[in-house]
Amino acid sequence: MEEAALKIDLHEKIDHPNSEQLKQLYGLVINYFNSQYDYEEWDSMPDLHKQLIEKAIEQDDAGLGTPLKDINKSIKAQYGLND
Repeated sequence: MEEAALKIDLHEKIDHPNSEQLKQLYGLVINYFNSQYDYEEWDSMPDLHKQLIEKAIEQDDAGLGTPLKDINKSIKAQYGLND
C-alpha cells in the first residue's frame, strides 16, 4: 500500500472507533511514544541503576513479576482499605 493510501486508511480507522477501540488505540499510541528510548538519559545513569533495571527486566521476562493489581489487592487487604 502506498504512503498516501496508508494515511487515508489509518485516518479512517482513528476517526471512527467505538469506545473500546478508542481506549485501546490511545493505549497503543501512548505506549509507542513512551517506548521511544532516551539513550542520553540511560548513558548518564549510574551503573548500579542500569544493572538493577536490567535485572528487573530479566526477572519479568522469566515470569517472576507480580501484577500490580495483585499487589494493590494485597495492600488493600493488609491495611483494610476499600476500593
